[in-house]
Amino acid sequence: MRIIDKYLLKSYLIRLISVFGICLFIFIIQTFWLFIDEFAGKGLDSETIFKFLVYYTPKLIPLVFPLSVLLSSIMTYGTVAEN
Repeated sequence: MRIIDKYLLKSYLIRLISVFGICLFIFIIQTFWLFIDEFAGKGLDSETIFKFLVYYTPKLIPLVFPLSVLLSSIMTYGTVAEN
């Protein structure tokens, strides 16, 4: 594997992981705000709300992954083109 290939792969994977985490956080917060009317006034404790978010997160991964692949590839190749 050539040096440029290692550099691109390392740069891409670092950005992919970070963008995936940020996008997943945004989607979780957005999902929480969509269901806030069902949580409000019910007297639910924080453990129940946390369980809801943990159980709902796997449904968000198919939505978040393509977005993070696209954004990280654009960022990686944009940086390469700039330098």
